[in-house]
Amino acid sequence: MSSEERELMRGNGLGRRCWWYVVLSCVATCCGGVSTAATPPVAEGQASAPPLVVTPNEFTGTDVERINQAIKAAADAGCRVVIPRFNIQGDQRRELWLLDSAILLPSDTFVELDNCRIKLSDRCRDNFFRSANCGLGITDIRPLQNIHIRGIGRAVLEGADRPRATGDSGKTLGARSYGTDAGVAGESQTGDWRNIGILLAFVEHFSIQNLAIVDSHAWAISLERCAHGTLRDLDFASSEFKHIDGTRQTILNQDGIDLLWLPLRPKQGGQEGNESGNRYLDVDQVLSIWRESVPEELRAKWPVIDPPMEDRILDLTQLTGLIPRQGIDAPAAIPPAEEDQETPAAAVTSEAVAAGE
Repeated sequence: MSSEERELMRGNGLGRRCWWYVVLSCVATCCGGVSTAATPPVAEGQASAPPLVVTPNEFTGTDVERINQAIKAAADAGCRVVIPRFNIQGDQRRELWLLDSAILLPSDTFVELDNCRIKLSDRCRDNFFRSANCGLGITDIRPLQNIHIRGIGRAVLEGADRPRATGDSGKTLGARSYGTDAGVAGESQTGDWRNIGILLAFVEHFSIQNLAIVDSHAWAISLERCAHGTLRDLDFASSEFKHIDGTRQTILNQDGIDLLWLPLRPKQGGQEGNESGNRYLDVDQVLSIWRESVPEELRAKWPVIDPPMEDRILDLTQLTGLIPRQGIDAPAAIPPAEEDQETPAAAVTSEAVAAGE
């Protein structure tokens, strides 16, 4: 070592301090790694800590069976389900999860799709995801809550190569929309709700986000009687046709999101709900002109969900669909048929009042 190098090492002890810093850092890293990886033994009779996540790679069966088992296990443990990019079962390792039936979602389910690709098989005539309260043979749809589907990175839901059925219930298979079930005895010859990509029914507090849905068999997402939800960062890639075995086939009703649209009454410009509207246009005057020009019986057929006082519908029996939330009392002119019984009309009215409608 030269005199200059010895002087540099000796100067203020800088070289020694650097060397000891490196040694201590290595020791700390090694020790930290050992202590982190080590799992303390669980005493007999002591419950182990619940898992942070559950993946379908921990289970056996078909892909959809393993995913549904993971969802049940996560519900029991109170944690989320992660469907990873790699589908590992034994010695097999694939970048694909193939569904023969729908993934079922009970209440309090959080499914995370981590850069994975989920595809419907050619045998599947079902949804990608469906709330567990509905399906074939279920007539009583019970309410569910807290269902969340979130993609991480590039998460893809992809339709089958040769779908058994496509389109909605008004589309005949083979004649209007493609389906290998066309002409098959015992199979429905029209599309139906099973062609919907993600189907949630009677679910409150839900979210669907950061997914790419490719070649859906009908509507990509349908929300039936759902409330308090969030849809965001969704990518739909469907063109109402698909090249199958060298032939261009028609696939109808590939809407992205199917929603029930309910009109609200007009709001005055500058007020909440119409902040950027014309402040000098009197909404009440416009509605007054409308009332004078449209017969009352026709107006009653098109109720808005939050009608003004003048447009409240007092006779709820004339409504065959949704009842607006208008805060009216039950009509006094409808007596009960017998003691402790109600006519169908009175039952509808009392239920609406009990619900605060």
